[in-house]
Amino acid sequence: MFILPILLGWFIFGYNYFKSLVGKVKDWPVYYWMWGIGIVFMIFHLSEANFWVFDYFRKDYVKDLTVQWKSYGSFVGSWNMLVYGTAFYVLSKIKDNTNIARGRVTFFFFFLGLTNLMFGWAHHAYILPTLPWIRYVAYAVSMTEWIIFIRIIYGWRKSLTPREKKENSMAYMFIRASDFWVFANLVMALLMSIPTLNFFTHGTHVTVAHSMGTTIGINTCILLASVSFILSKLEVKHRPTRKLPFYMFNGSLFVFWITLIAMGLKKAVWELNNPDGHIGELHSESAPYYIRL
Repeated sequence: MFILPILLGWFIFGYNYFKSLVGKVKDWPVYYWMWGIGIVFMIFHLSEANFWVFDYFRKDYVKDLTVQWKSYGSFVGSWNMLVYGTAFYVLSKIKDNTNIARGRVTFFFFFLGLTNLMFGWAHHAYILPTLPWIRYVAYAVSMTEWIIFIRIIYGWRKSLTPREKKENSMAYMFIRASDFWVFANLVMALLMSIPTLNFFTHGTHVTVAHSMGTTIGINTCILLASVSFILSKLEVKHRPTRKLPFYMFNGSLFVFWITLIAMGLKKAVWELNNPDGHIGELHSESAPYYIRL
């Protein structure tokens, strides 16, 4: 029942968004498209995640599990559309130039992200008897999306003047940090997309490090960059950038991320060497990792 008010909120949000823009704003920059697509697919995949209430899905284990993993993988893709749209908005406003949000490479990233939203979930379903072409498409998409995003941010950073960096110093630092977490996510995605490695790491904290650890870094840094940009425009006088919170956040998240990877590898090795072992033994041996978390 909790999903009903959540869906209602997204429907109202979507109605307000499209009513405010459709027919009133022409030549949409990429972030308007990303926000709009993100809202539409968020509503669809939130609904899809609850298809298990229907017997058609619930009574077929493989079908139900496939739809569940697919819906939550695409749910994250929908959220990414909203967050990366915000990233392109901040990049455009810091540069005070909307060309970056209208370029061919940027729109290519948008369509690639849309493809990943619809098909990239399949690397979660390697162990299910799905069609081979679904796996191949997911593998190819996961190989390319982040590379394009890194390329866009790299080109944007090179185009900034020292004055633009100084006036938006905190937002600039968070965008750079998001670039690092994108790279970390890309490396993990490539490794996890290899079926053999996926077989051992899926269901361990390695998956959590990828889907939660690096994604927290990417999305939170982008959102904090947007907040920092807003605050920089509200302040009358320039204040020195307080870097300690920035380094505390990213340093703590880095330790969290490494600990999750170590826990995942620990579980993979333990399950391989203890096929008949009890899960309680694993948790007991993993106590040092939990303490670090």
